[in-house]
Amino acid sequence: MAQAEGSTFGKYILLKRLAIGGMGEIYLAKLTGPEGFEKMLVIKRMLSHHTENQRYVDMFFAEARVAAQLNHSSIVQIYDMGQIDDVYYIAMEYVHGKSLKEVIDHARAIESLIPAPLVVETISRLCDALGYAHEAKDMVGDSLGIVHRDINPYNFLISYSGESKVIDFGIAKSEMATHKTETGTIKGKFVYMSPEQSAALELDARSDIFSIGICLYEALTYRNPFAKGNAVLSLDAIQRQDPPPLAEFKEEYEVFQDIVDRALAKNPDDRFSSCREFGDALRALLDDGILERHPISLQDYMNEVFRDQIIEEKRMILETDSATTRELERMRQEEENNRGLGLEATVAESDAHLLLKKVAAASDVVGLEDTGILTEPMFRSEAEKTIMENSGGNKAGRAGDATEYEHQLSQSSKPGNMLIGFCLLIVLAALAWMVMNSSQQEAPLPKLTIAPVVEPPAEAVTPTPEPVAKPARVETPKPVAQAKAAPVAENKKPVVAAREPQVKADRTPKPRPKPKLKAMPGFGNLQISTIPPVPIQLNGRKVGQTFKLKNMKGTLTFGSGDDPQSNPFKVTMRYRVNDGEISYSVNSEPWAIVRGAQGIGLGRTPLDYQEPTKRAVFELLNPKKGLHQRITLRFISP
Repeated sequence: MAQAEGSTFGKYILLKRLAIGGMGEIYLAKLTGPEGFEKMLVIKRMLSHHTENQRYVDMFFAEARVAAQLNHSSIVQIYDMGQIDDVYYIAMEYVHGKSLKEVIDHARAIESLIPAPLVVETISRLCDALGYAHEAKDMVGDSLGIVHRDINPYNFLISYSGESKVIDFGIAKSEMATHKTETGTIKGKFVYMSPEQSAALELDARSDIFSIGICLYEALTYRNPFAKGNAVLSLDAIQRQDPPPLAEFKEEYEVFQDIVDRALAKNPDDRFSSCREFGDALRALLDDGILERHPISLQDYMNEVFRDQIIEEKRMILETDSATTRELERMRQEEENNRGLGLEATVAESDAHLLLKKVAAASDVVGLEDTGILTEPMFRSEAEKTIMENSGGNKAGRAGDATEYEHQLSQSSKPGNMLIGFCLLIVLAALAWMVMNSSQQEAPLPKLTIAPVVEPPAEAVTPTPEPVAKPARVETPKPVAQAKAAPVAENKKPVVAAREPQVKADRTPKPRPKPKLKAMPGFGNLQISTIPPVPIQLNGRKVGQTFKLKNMKGTLTFGSGDDPQSNPFKVTMRYRVNDGEISYSVNSEPWAIVRGAQGIGLGRTPLDYQEPTKRAVFELLNPKKGLHQRITLRFISP
């Protein structure tokens, strides 16, 4: 690992070294600021052994001086340049993607040609970017006279989102350059030079057109037409040889031959007059229907071809991103603060909370209902409650009382054990009362509610029921939920309210009605449209395009994949409804790239549940088999 990785560099954090060579090293970095501001970028640092040579320093900053004057969506932006700790640097836009050279090499490795319409789209964007650079003017309207001089597949980046960017104006010819290239000096990669560049002659924008023509030829055939065994043979081929016809590689490439011949003409006067003219000639192949547009976008192609690399790069960013480190540090700090509050008390309270859950579960089984006694302090009378509250929590009572338990918990004197004993005492007392009472009566026991003990009014113990047609429900004194009050005197029934003999049968409590469940949220209608139209099934049953959902979860099936045109996929979607919205997971046979609303890439099937929504769009594409399916779902909640 490079020494600088994970360190700060001025206001930047260097996350990962991406490359090293030539005059500099390139780092993936991050700029942070107030209120959580963060921006990923690239830091290009000059190697230390070049800093003493002013010629190299001028060449290093030439890229920043030239590119900073250009503002185009297909040219990498320069954010900053300067010197930190005796190290020269340039801060520039980070393009999360691959170079055209990497795309070509990957396609060659898997023996799969890059779709010709995507080659047209890519190279035409390169033409647009350089056309803008060639025509750029300074603040007073004078031409900057820019010629890139190093156009090659390494210096043209394609992002995973489908954007294209020209980089590396380090050796660009420009009126802004402080270091002028001497006549007879050759700069650039030999196998991508124009004849005049390889001969060290005066250059203009048409030299870059020749280099773009080589990139076009290589993107189609995976071969550089002038690359030979050594530099001398390569330069001779550029000066004297014509590349092999494109039809030798693929017959359909014949439509590119006139464009390639004009771009690679030895005489600059025979080439396109500008990069814009070159780009327009490429786009005309699609606009005039000579080439059919490809069913998938450049973004989808990049996400499919480099799927594994994208996952690895995201993992690398997460592993090196200091945001993760800060989050871990915050968690550690919270743990330290918790220890400062008293670890033993924290553990005891945690154990007590777990026990209360178990007691509550047990009480539900035996028909008890928690009204707060399991979590709130108990007092034998209102007078005791007033005294204890006024004493500021310094409670003193007998060993079995809840007030004594609270006192012990506040003093951290075996709090867990006291709470366990107290809660078990409550459950045992309730069970004992129910068992004894069940032997005295035939009817099933009503559910009892344990409540804090209060003293009954002195003037009345047994209320008299009102004479009504339907027997009124008779109240029974609630048993004391303490160990001393639970047992009943031997061979004696507990005191109950007076009742008339004729209502004995009605004493049998009716089964406690189950609480009515609220209507489950989200049941509603689903409207579906598919292009092309295919059969739709819900949980294995055929349905129309609009139907009612009767379950919170289910499975939708679209088509069978029997016909590439009319029934391209068998799509399986699982849905789940929650809070008036619906979410879907998506799978398909065969596999597919999936795009959502507005063409946003979602990934490749199978996809896990997406974000809940009212309206969802899933566009499925299989570039290898040329399959396409669009499914739109609209959920209408009740």
